This record gives sequence, structure tokens and C-alpha cells, in this order.
Amino acid sequence: HLASLQGYDVMALELLQNADDAKADEVHFDICDDGLYIYNNRAFSYCGDLNGECLWLTNDGYACDFHRITNVGSGGKAAKSENIGRFGIGFVSSYQVTDNPQITSSGLTLTLQPEIASWKYTPSPDTTGTRFLLPWAKNPKSQGRMRLATGHITDKLIEQLALEFQQSIKKSLLFLKHLRKAIVSRNGAMLLSCSIERVGAETVRLIHAPDDYSEDWLLLSGDATEAAEQLYSRSEILLQQNRSPKFTVAIRKTPETLDEGLLYAPFCRLLKPVAYLFISMETFSRKLIGKKLSSRATSTSSIGMRC
Repeated sequence: HLASLQGYDVMALELLQNADDAKADEVHFDICDDGLYIYNNRAFSYCGDLNGECLWLTNDGYACDFHRITNVGSGGKAAKSENIGRFGIGFVSSYQVTDNPQITSSGLTLTLQPEIASWKYTPSPDTTGTRFLLPWAKNPKSQGRMRLATGHITDKLIEQLALEFQQSIKKSLLFLKHLRKAIVSRNGAMLLSCSIERVGAETVRLIHAPDDYSEDWLLLSGDATEAAEQLYSRSEILLQQNRSPKFTVAIRKTPETLDEGLLYAPFCRLLKPVAYLFISMETFSRKLIGKKLSSRATSTSSIGMRC
């Protein structure tokens, strides 16, 4: 799975989506010299015992957060199609930069050890929210790098990650349900803060700091059930994933309109999580959402399809 999730922009998106699934309204990425720290204001769910099967395990395989993240391929969150990010796919992207992720929440610090297919935990009292620590995998000959068959992290790549994370959060909040603010810092010093607020029935405003820059975006939602069913008939994997056929289109209104918009469609994210496919507005509106969207977005010549 890691090969299909390369890219720090992909990693940023997946981590944002996992925080959104947890119903966090704020997330903070602090890119430090020793690793990437990620904070959000929601706690991991924990059944109380990691040494056996989850006490909360349901018939559809949905367990507590700690059990699911110790068994990344178990399904869990994937069983709920309304969730965008999933530990099973989303969190795997973090192994691009780390060998042993740590999660501190709900009174525990959990360290994952994929190189030996294991994990360990220690008590961590008085914790609030959730903190992820991804220590940089700087040793090219570590067990983790060798087992994952992926490269090590250099100082140059850390700076590249900082740039790509900033680019990712500038638009990602448009497509998330709960997150209202995302911050990227370098060793505790803020590089970028992006927040979102609703200013109309279908319009949201993105506000960027420290440059005090804002954009207004029109959000239009739809349901592509018919198109999704055609995909499902050709792909049993998509059918098993139970992806939602709902989608959202974002079109920038101010400070000026763009020649390209953004579309987020969960049902087609399986193979290329952040790929862009540009199609004409006329074709898009005719095939997916009819003339209603076309008439409300005549200043836009094309849509960027995120799938």
C-alpha cells in the first residue's frame, strides 16, 4: 500500500482526514528537527484493554481507535463509508517518514513496531486530545527502511515536507466536515495557519495567516450513485470498500475566479488519492450534476477532479 501513497501532500491530506473523522475541529503540524508532531483536540477511543480482542468489537468489525491502529489492515473505520480517511490506508502514508509512529491519547502512549509486526505501550496520564509523533527515519539501513523498501529522510526532504504540507492545508479544509483550523509550524514557529468559516448558505471563506489573506469558495454537493454503480460493476474492490457516491465541487468566487475548480469524490479515491483529472465544465455538468451547476458557475471553464 505504501507505494500508492507516496508524496507528502498525500500524507498531509490523509492525516487531516483522520483528524476530521475523529471530529477534531483543529489540527497542528509541528515539523521539528527530531520528527513530525501532530496535535488534534479529540481523544482516541479506547476500550480499556489492548492485550486481547477489542471489548467494543462489533459485528461489522468496528473496534476502538487503539485496536484499529495496531492492526492497520483490519478494516475498522473503512466499514463506515462516510469516513474519508481511514487508519487502514491513510495512516500507512506516515511510514514514508518514520519507522515507529507514536500515539499519545486517552492515558496511553502507543509505539508501533511494523519491522517486527508488533507494538508496545506505556501509561501516559493526564493527556488531552491526541498527539502523534513521527520520529524521522534518517537511518537508511534501519529495519524499518529495509522492510518497507523505501528511502530515508534527509534535512532537504524535511524542508520539502514543510512546503508541501502548507500547500495541502490551503485547500483541504474545503472538503472536511469538522476541521475548522489547521496550522503548520517549524520547531514551534508558525509558518501557516488556515481556518474556514461559513459566510453564506453555500459559501465558505478560507483565511490564511500570517499574511491575512482570504478566499471565498462556492461549495456544491451532489450524488453520483448511478456513475458509482457502473464503477462498482467493474471493480469488486470498490464495492467491498463501500465508498460513498456523494461528491463536493468547490469553485473560487473571490478574490478572483479561477479557470479550474476542485472536486472531491470519495468513491474514486481508492487508486489515486490526490490525482487531478481536468474535464470541461459542459461535460462535467451534463454527466454528473446537470445544468443547474453549469448555470451557477458560468465563469469557470473547467473543473479539477480530485479522485
